[in-house]
Amino acid sequence: MDTKDILNEIIHAERAARTIYNDAMRLQTEFDDDLKSRSASLREDYYRTADKEIADFEAAALSETDEVLTALNLELQRELEHVRSLYESKRDDIVDALFGKVVGGDD
Repeated sequence: MDTKDILNEIIHAERAARTIYNDAMRLQTEFDDDLKSRSASLREDYYRTADKEIADFEAAALSETDEVLTALNLELQRELEHVRSLYESKRDDIVDALFGKVVGGDD
């Protein structure tokens, strides 16, 4: 093999190496882009699932809170009615006692 053939082989090998390198860089770029795309898709799916679970939890919490508030409100209304009925039954006595304390009458 003479010098010309050796130089041609070196040039051919260098071109082949450059092609391999360019193909590897293209594949690396495609891989990175695919990885970014899949990562973004997984992130979106995760956030969508998390948002749904949060919304479901908030709805359940609000429902439970409404039930508790309704029960407390009913209990409060019963207590208020009880106090009102006690006042009504003893109103005259209460007014007389207060009037007596204000004007200094007999207890």
